[in-house]
Amino acid sequence: LACTSQQAHCPDRSTKGQSQFWALSFFASVSNMGIKDSRMFKRFARRAFDEIDLDKTGRVDYKEVCIGLLKIYDQLNAKMPAHVLAPKRIEILNLCRKYDKDGNGSMEFDEFLEMATVLVGSRKNWRESLPWKYGSVLIVKVVLCPLAAAAILKGLKDLNTPYAEKVPAAPLASVIEIAAKLVGKSVSH
Repeated sequence: LACTSQQAHCPDRSTKGQSQFWALSFFASVSNMGIKDSRMFKRFARRAFDEIDLDKTGRVDYKEVCIGLLKIYDQLNAKMPAHVLAPKRIEILNLCRKYDKDGNGSMEFDEFLEMATVLVGSRKNWRESLPWKYGSVLIVKVVLCPLAAAAILKGLKDLNTPYAEKVPAAPLASVIEIAAKLVGKSVSH
């Protein structure tokens, strides 16, 4: 199984122009409102399943699931002001194996639906959900880093630091974000 981000840019087979994955991932943002138990969620999951069933066998193999997940993350990353890394190949394989109840190396729709429900999140696994991942990245990038930059600039101005008023806030916020990522990587290792 070789999943690359290039594979995620498969031609959109949706005749409506917008991939059903975007619609499925939209429900991630409202997953705690009971949407994932609705007929509408199941309909979108079915459309997403049919879209990644590239060989039209009525089941998706792990490679097709990988392509689908990469497509979801690529589309979300293109639309959102923050970037979240897609799961690693081994994580996707483990996820597929976990929900492939009959162990045949492919997922029928019911197995895929159960996996999609978990991916969009539940109260039990909310830290693994797409809304949590994107929300936490957005809070850091859009709220915390600009606030930290503004506080630093204010402190520099209060100290009468030369050229403090000439330092733009946006690049400083970007530097803070990069520093936070580096600290996060060193702490996690």
